[in-house]
Amino acid sequence: MIEIKLDKQKLKEIQKTLAAIPKQIPGVITRSINRTLTTAKTAAIKLITSKTPVTQTRVRRHTRIYKASKNKNFGKVWVGGRAPLSYFKARWRKKKEKTPGGGKRRVAEVMYDIGEGRQTLEPAFMVKIKSGRKAVYMVGGHYMRKKPHSPPPKPLFEGPGGEVMTTAWLKYVPKVQVKAEKVFIKNIESQIQYVLSKRRA
Repeated sequence: MIEIKLDKQKLKEIQKTLAAIPKQIPGVITRSINRTLTTAKTAAIKLITSKTPVTQTRVRRHTRIYKASKNKNFGKVWVGGRAPLSYFKARWRKKKEKTPGGGKRRVAEVMYDIGEGRQTLEPAFMVKIKSGRKAVYMVGGHYMRKKPHSPPPKPLFEGPGGEVMTTAWLKYVPKVQVKAEKVFIKNIESQIQYVLSKRRA
């Protein structure tokens, strides 16, 4: 979550600067916050897509702006939520491995990348579900697909049911927060100069 809010000290500074035109103060604050939120959302999307294999289109689906208003001097950009592992280049394969007794068995595994190198879930497999999404299933013991139409076990990551996005994306939020706070100060100064120039004109 990226939050932008006006503290009391900055509010007093704005009130002092715009004392002659107090009716303009709510608009200055609201516009400054909302423009900063738009910038923060764009920055978050670019940062996440530069660090992970997820596309910008998919990241946008998981970002939302909650705007400020004249009665609410704060706003936020929500980033995160759940997503299928297919967003993270997930694929599955069967492989043979040796058993403790010296024999061999076939095991299925799912590989994916959340921007930290390839990771593996084992034993696991992927199937396409009715919604068209690919679901990842973990199974106890080895898996051999002898019955393709048999009902699979409970999905681990299905559609919006996976937790991987939360850990993969939220670690980038603090960096965007720092940048957004600096942009917010600049936006306030810009809005103040704008209303003052209109008054002089």
